[in-house]
Amino acid sequence: MSTYYFIYTEINCNNKWFCINNKIKKIDKNEFKLSYTYWSGSRSYFSETYEKLETIGKPIEKQKLSEELKEIYGTKQEQYEELPIVVDFKNIKECIPAERINEYHGYVDKNHISNYKLNDEEIYDWIDIEEYRKLNFKEKLMYDYFEWDSDYGWFKYFKEIIEHVKWQIFEWEKINFLKEIEQIRLVCFRF
Repeated sequence: MSTYYFIYTEINCNNKWFCINNKIKKIDKNEFKLSYTYWSGSRSYFSETYEKLETIGKPIEKQKLSEELKEIYGTKQEQYEELPIVVDFKNIKECIPAERINEYHGYVDKNHISNYKLNDEEIYDWIDIEEYRKLNFKEKLMYDYFEWDSDYGWFKYFKEIIEHVKWQIFEWEKINFLKEIEQIRLVCFRF
């Protein structure tokens, strides 16, 4: 059975929550659909990310969502689904250390690096700087220093979510330049 994850961005302005995701017109119908901050249809890839969101967030009752999200997820047919998770955006940003660009780093066999770049294969085997220094000259030629993210971890997806939210905030502030954002939160639904 598939698992789907939908993440939206809400901001608090003037003591009221607003969803700032874009509304996009469906061309074949005369209706608008709310875009996502992030979407995943893969439990394999996104489950660790969702678990991390659960750890730093908390469930929220659908009545406490913005009006835009209540329209979509406040229907009777979805009342038996699990509660969405709400996470303060500051908590997500704090999970990514400022000095780290990638989740992993080390010396990796050059063939593994090529497979990672060309075939999107995971890197499971690498050595640290101390191990690299112990190698002889010929062995060192087989390795390169490399930094990467795992497709199965949360780090990569948090970076992408942060980037998406920053763009949404940038767009919102261009239109609402005299309004102040009091808080930013992400709302994650899992079905």
